[in-house]
This record gives sequence, structure tokens and C-alpha cells, in this order.
Amino acid sequence: MGDGGAITIAPDDGDISFGKDGTISGKQGQIGKLKLVDFANPRGLKKEGESLYSTTQTANAALNTTVSQGTLESSNVEPVVEISRMIEVMRAYEATSNLEKSASDLKRQAVQKLGTVQ
Repeated sequence: MGDGGAITIAPDDGDISFGKDGTISGKQGQIGKLKLVDFANPRGLKKEGESLYSTTQTANAALNTTVSQGTLESSNVEPVVEISRMIEVMRAYEATSNLEKSASDLKRQAVQKLGTVQ
């Protein structure tokens, strides 16, 4: 959606580019401008599809926003680092488990030896 309603891009518009303010331009000039909005309660948005949301909230003009053409939103997680941390946690768990088993075995052996003393 644009500031003035639906934005239609025709095949003869050529290569499309987006300005940082949301302006959409083609071969023949400006086509429209994206309507950048914000909501008081982002959790109140209902997911309708892969990238489609709906709400009954009133849309407010978004402040201090920019549009970046040709970029993808990426995760804030580094998979290699997280896998390394998971391996460290797993090794620590195994070490703790082995320590607990060893302590339990020592107690069992001590009880057995005390039971055989006359």
C-alpha cells in the first residue's frame, strides 16, 4: 500500500528502485510511495500468511524509519557459535553426570564394605 492507496507496477515501468523514504521509482519516474506505519501494540498483529498481517488497531505514521533496497533481514543468531556453545553445555552435562555416578558408586562401595566388617 502506498500513501495514496494501492501501488500498481506495470511491465513497462522497467527496473524498479526504492528510496530510503519509501519512494518507488521506475523508468518513467515516481510510481508511488510506500505507506510506512507503526502500531501501538505490535503483538496485536495477527499473522495471515508468510509476510501478511492484519489488525484492528489504528495505524500511526512511522517515525525515524528507512527502507533498504536489496537487503534481507537476517537472524541475530550465529549458528556456528550456538552449536559450539551447545556442544560445551553437553560436555559439561556429561562431566557432571559422570561425577554424580562416581560419587554414587563410591557410596555404594562404602556401604558394601561396612556391611562385610565384623
